[in-house]
Order: sequence, then C-alpha cells, then structure tokens
Amino acid sequence: MRENRKEKSKYQEDVSGILINYNDTSVHKALTQFAEILNVANQVSRDNFGISPDLKWITIYGIDKGGFNAVYPQGIGGNLWSQQYVNDILDSAFLNNPRLSCQFPDPVNAMLHEYSHLYGIFPYHKWMSTESEGWATYSATRLSKLLFQKYGAKLWQPAYDYARIADSISEALLSGRPLVWSHPEEIGAFKMWNNYEQKAGLQNVFKNRWQYASRDEYAVFVRENNPSVVNDFINTIIGQESFNQVSTLPSKKYDDLYKTDDWKIIGKLINISDDEMGRHIGQMKMREIDINVPEPKQNAAGIESILMISLLLLYVFGTFKVRTR
Repeated sequence: MRENRKEKSKYQEDVSGILINYNDTSVHKALTQFAEILNVANQVSRDNFGISPDLKWITIYGIDKGGFNAVYPQGIGGNLWSQQYVNDILDSAFLNNPRLSCQFPDPVNAMLHEYSHLYGIFPYHKWMSTESEGWATYSATRLSKLLFQKYGAKLWQPAYDYARIADSISEALLSGRPLVWSHPEEIGAFKMWNNYEQKAGLQNVFKNRWQYASRDEYAVFVRENNPSVVNDFINTIIGQESFNQVSTLPSKKYDDLYKTDDWKIIGKLINISDDEMGRHIGQMKMREIDINVPEPKQNAAGIESILMISLLLLYVFGTFKVRTR
C-alpha cells in the first residue's frame, strides 16, 4: 500500500462506475475485469457489512516490475508483473488446473488483497506490515467467498473457482505458510482475525475493525503512531487472552515458512530462472522472521516522526543547514 498519488495516464474509461487508467493497451482486457471485481466488491461489502472502501479508480500503467498496490484513500495503482502473468490470468487451462497453488497471485484474490487495505490501517507503526498484511489476506479470502456465492465462477473470464483458491490461502496461513506475494509477517494477524470471526461472526469482524482503523488520505504517508488506539481495540474487541495467543507466537526461520517451489512460481512470472531463485532463497533461509502481532507499547516513535517531518519541512523551506566539523 502507498500514499495517494495522482499520476497521468494515456487512456481513461469508466467501467461499471470505476475509473480505469492505463498506458499500455495489452493490459486493457484484464484491467476492465479488475474494475468489475472491484465494483461488485464495493456492493457486496455494503450489503453484508454496511461499510465499504468505496473504491473509485484503478490505474494499471502497463507491464513492469513492482505489481499493484492500494493507494489511499480510494484507489489501486501499479503494473502487472509480466506478459506471462497477463497470459496466465487469461488462460482457462491454467486457472482451472486443480494443482494451481495459492502461491500464484490469482486475479480475484490478489486484487481483493489490495482492495482490503483500503478498509484502513491502525495508527501504530509496528502493525503496518503485520496486522495490515494479515488483515488484507484474511479479508480477501472472505470477500472472495462472498463474491463466489453471489456471482459464481464466471465473475472472472475465463471462469475459475477463485473460492477454492481462497480456501487454500486460509489453509496455508493457518498452517503457518504465508503467501510469497504478500508478507511473511502476516501469519499472526491472519490467525487473530480468523479466531475473532469464530467468536463474533464475520459481520462484526469488518464492522469493529472499521471503527478503529484510519482511512485518511495521508494515513500511510504521515504514519501516526498511537498505541493507545490499538490497546483499546485489543481490550474492547479482541480480548487480551485471545490477543496473547498471537502476540506470543515464536519467530520462524525463513526456510520454515516457504518452500523453494513457492518462490519458483513468482520467478517464472518475473523471468528469473529456478537456479537464480534457488540461490536467492538459499541466502535468506536462515533469517529469523517475526510472525506474531506485536504487543502495542508506548515509545518514542511518535516523537521521532514529528521531528522527522519538522526536519523535512525545514529542509524544503531552505532553513536547514548541514554543518560539519
């Protein structure tokens, strides 16, 4: 996810009330379908939970590295990874292969992941890549199932069982295997929301998180640090005992979280050979990854953020001087 950025594109169209922007016509077919997915996601969210990010636009400039990301407050922007990815998500035999892994970013669940970021973020730094990513993956799987119940496999063309992939994602996360196209820190938060759903029901998951999360246009850019909001959320909504189950999860070695074959799927999409990808994973495999949801603690990060912003403003206005001895 990233802050709001308004960038120009060559082409613009309205697709079911969603503005699409693009530079490369080779992404148009997939992009129009993404817009349809996002439009019905808005509707299904409102119908089921009484809330919606009310996404208004999506920009896919073309084919390039980096993928696509949520853009606050109401958009998604970026690129499609490669021509191979475009080919795969428009290939019926590929999408309907019963052996298709959830480690492949299928079009419906991957887009719903970014859409889910727009439900907001907690104003606590240490939850930015932990709770926010676990939430996005969790929310995407639930929205995917709701979309499938209402629209079926034909919501995407060629039709495929994206609800089966959503189930596979849930199974992977609950067994301690994160998605290669998300973040390894997402495991604890995914489990937290899954557990809370069992206790309070899906509607309360979405409604209660909504009231604590920020959807301000500058939320990601400024990154307010307010652990008291998170503490109130834990005490009022999740419950300290339930939270302790995910805040005390032990760290895992990278090699225990991923299989080499998982990364080879991404390697094929971005034209990296199996050997090269294997070498990259080999360098990472002993790295320790925190998969817990961090306990909110009052610290100096908020003050540091204010100081950093102040220094940047001073620099911009030409009053900051660097002195060396």
